[in-house]
Amino acid sequence: MRTRPAVTVQSSRLLAQVRSPRWLLAFAAAVAIALAAAAVNVLTSDFRPASNWGIAYGISSALLLVAAAAYSVRRRAPGRGPGAARHWLYFHIYGGLLFLLLVMMHSGFRLPHGSLAWAMWLLSLWIVASGLLGLAVQRWIPRLLTSGLSTEANYERIPELVESVRSQADSLADQADEAIRRHYRSSLRPLMTAPRTRPIFFLDITGGIQSTLRQAEHLRGFLEAKDVADLDRLVDLFKTKNELDAHLTLQKALRWWLYTHVPVSLTLIVLVGFHIFTILYY
Repeated sequence: MRTRPAVTVQSSRLLAQVRSPRWLLAFAAAVAIALAAAAVNVLTSDFRPASNWGIAYGISSALLLVAAAAYSVRRRAPGRGPGAARHWLYFHIYGGLLFLLLVMMHSGFRLPHGSLAWAMWLLSLWIVASGLLGLAVQRWIPRLLTSGLSTEANYERIPELVESVRSQADSLADQADEAIRRHYRSSLRPLMTAPRTRPIFFLDITGGIQSTLRQAEHLRGFLEAKDVADLDRLVDLFKTKNELDAHLTLQKALRWWLYTHVPVSLTLIVLVGFHIFTILYY
């Protein structure tokens, strides 16, 4: 149960790797070059999608989109493929931001026309926005997990661990004082029956269990010394179950974020491919 979650480790490393002065400088240079090209375009030619300049912006953005999406493939094959994984990550982040700039330049910094153009434009915004949200989430949630919890758990093992904790608590309560059994069955066990995702963990990593703990503390004053240890052990098991719920909730958010980003990226690649095909065919 004390194994550090893989999601937490990967997320922490990801955010640490983003801080690369060289890649940030390269990104700033690329943006400057792109904006300089746009300025020359405005001064010398039409600033519209169908112009030679506009086509060049569109081709560049399409290539960047595919190259940035290749990070997903590289991520699933650690140790394989050219280059270090961190450089693929740098390119994925900064290339994605540059991609959005080129999309805007391709459209002439105007709203698109036509359903296909609107779909690609909105999906481009969504991809970049969800990517930035992902960076924020992967910085915030691992901090919550490592700073506010004493229990660490692998996401896949949480249901198994919850079952083990509840079984230990049931056995302990069956052998405890009657007052402890009543308290356990009425206040603690209903919260220990199964893993639960609770939004409160995003705001309060303790899950708001203070009132439940106060009830147990009040009961301590009526117990004999030999029974206090049993109550304390039950409370510790209850806290462990609560922290497993926190891991389930927060780690699930990290995993589900991918479903708001990766499928949309693949959809956009398909639409861009169709867009290019229609231009070449017609």
